[in-house]
Amino acid sequence: MGERKNRLERLRSVHPKCCFCAGQNETTTIEHAPPKAFFHEKIRLKGLEFPACNRCNNGSSQLDQVASWFAITMGLSRDRDADHTYWNKLSKGVLNNTPEAFKCLRVEDAESFWHVGADGSIEDFYKSKIDYKLFSNFLNPWAAKQAAALYFEHAGKILDENSAIWTHWITNYHLYKNGIPDALNSFSRKLGLLRQGRLNSLEQYNYEYAINTEEKLAFFQINAHQACVILACVTNGPEQITEKSRPKSIFRTNGSCGIHAVN
Repeated sequence: MGERKNRLERLRSVHPKCCFCAGQNETTTIEHAPPKAFFHEKIRLKGLEFPACNRCNNGSSQLDQVASWFAITMGLSRDRDADHTYWNKLSKGVLNNTPEAFKCLRVEDAESFWHVGADGSIEDFYKSKIDYKLFSNFLNPWAAKQAAALYFEHAGKILDENSAIWTHWITNYHLYKNGIPDALNSFSRKLGLLRQGRLNSLEQYNYEYAINTEEKLAFFQINAHQACVILACVTNGPEQITEKSRPKSIFRTNGSCGIHAVN
């Protein structure tokens, strides 16, 4: 308890304002982005800890659980010999806390399909329909928060009320079928991940990013459990992201309600 309090005080001395609600509220907690739940058995390496107010931190606990469950679900689909113990715990948690999210992944309607790998190997998988509400109500808001955190980490600035964040998820099925869009490989990016000693989070979590400080633009590609990709474009300057996109995929932030959808 004492060490946690000391860590918070050290963070507050450097970053006294929450980085998720336009710097309008005082830092009272440490936010881990991504959260511990995102990693198997909650074994998370050090790093990517952010100043947050109670509302912005504790108010997104259900989003953390749902996003972690979804990403790990995507990852387990490519490893049939994986241990499902932690996933089972997460699934029970989502079913108890946010049953409406659990129902969005329609496993009862799963269909089989064949995937031909780059080496010519053929594997059979199952694909399930996903209700878009899972993205609009849970996964996209979570992705927007991750983008705000990474922007703060690499640009060194808090997104203000004029900023905008566009989010999009690419599932494992679309990665198998289409791969990463060519447009995403057209510009140089840097790699980010968690490191602790000789350990790193590459297989469970890593991200690529590009930031143009002059244009106040940033791009993030979060690679989750080697099975799904989360894209986010961020602007902290003049209007550069329109609200003409899929519902609840564009976000802004302010002091009164934090990160919220605007379309």
